[in-house]
Amino acid sequence: INAEYMGIMISRISWKVIQNSRRALWEDVRTVYLDQIMGMHHKFLASKFPDKINLVIGQFKDGDGQPYVFDVVRKVEAKLLKTVTDKEYLPVEGDSAFIKTSQEIAFGKSIDMKRVATVQALSGTGALHIGNRFLHKTLAHDTCCYVSNPTWSLHNDLFDEIGMKEIEYYPFYNVKKRELMIPQMLEKLRSVKPYSVVLLQPCANNPVGLDPTKDEWQQIMKVMKEGKLIPFFDMAYQGIATGDLDEDAYSVRLFAQEGVNMLVAHRFGANTTAYAERIGALHVVCESPKVASAVLSHLKSIIRNTYSSNPTHGAKIVAGLWETEENRKEWKAGIKGIVQRVKQLRGYLRDQLVEYGAPGNWDHIKNQCGFFHYSGFSVEQCVQLREKHHIYVVEDGRMGICGLHNKTIPIVARAIKDVRINYPQKASSFLLKQLAFFLYMCEYWGFG
Repeated sequence: INAEYMGIMISRISWKVIQNSRRALWEDVRTVYLDQIMGMHHKFLASKFPDKINLVIGQFKDGDGQPYVFDVVRKVEAKLLKTVTDKEYLPVEGDSAFIKTSQEIAFGKSIDMKRVATVQALSGTGALHIGNRFLHKTLAHDTCCYVSNPTWSLHNDLFDEIGMKEIEYYPFYNVKKRELMIPQMLEKLRSVKPYSVVLLQPCANNPVGLDPTKDEWQQIMKVMKEGKLIPFFDMAYQGIATGDLDEDAYSVRLFAQEGVNMLVAHRFGANTTAYAERIGALHVVCESPKVASAVLSHLKSIIRNTYSSNPTHGAKIVAGLWETEENRKEWKAGIKGIVQRVKQLRGYLRDQLVEYGAPGNWDHIKNQCGFFHYSGFSVEQCVQLREKHHIYVVEDGRMGICGLHNKTIPIVARAIKDVRINYPQKASSFLLKQLAFFLYMCEYWGFG
């Protein structure tokens, strides 16, 4: 019996086994579920209730609750339709004008741009993914990534997906006192191993809506620099905290000026109102132009092997917004208008809660910034808001203030009063939240 005959027989036997097996291909593949934010958004979309309210997604709406786009974005798009006549591929790293623009918006004049390796990315999520893959390729296999407690729910998934061995939390927000825990955060960071990755949000923190002060950022920078930690900034809402692009980039520019090597995931969704264009960039600040060139080659390789090249339209919108002084002025005015409007919504919601007699102190709603209100509601209260009042919020208590308008705020205030009175938060609600999250992740990974 020769080898060829044995090969044929083995193939036939294997085929017989497959034919006789009743197991279908991928029969053992279990259903996985979207993260809690997008999963809840899909529940909202599936609801047939005519007056449902969506406070899940961080997208700014106009006074009637309808999608809103800056006039200057429309103006830039109109020009693009006349002047851009081709549909050619972009270079792997992205649109050159957009890259230069995003660097300037992120760093101002705080750093020599030759030290920054920048690529265009599919919004902030894409930038985080590329950055995570780069870290996974270039750091030790046991590198630990630290995220704030709480943080945007997708941060954990993005780190976990690319195989980071350890993900841990650092203290950040005290739900009961509704304040940041900077001393506890610094204490934790001092104990972290060198070259660990620390995820930071420079402005309009998602979900808590509170940011460190400039003095606190200086303390954070000093501890991380001395500890040789690697900052990974997720700058998803530049301009949305204060209404000023430069002011909101303070922490990023501080770290850059102090010579800290870092990554910055840079998103242009909320501050352009062009959410669907998925406009983003990843910046990696390096020790020298030589290092930056080598890093850029890795970033381009990751993009090439993932989706090959970036879309062009959104990148050209951002470049167009920055192209002329007139466009910049209009864009910055639009950002300030959004921030002022969100502040008004926060004040009106707080006043309505007080007027209706909702139990508790609601001043923190006005004190928070950005698109989200971190309510601290229990899972049960969030469920009742959805099931009883058709108001959809993330079950960790995050509510999208930017999704409110004058007609829905009284409805939401009355509903909050109801769930606070009839479904009071138990002392063990924190543990219940952790259990709920654990069960959700079990379901997500197919163990439930």
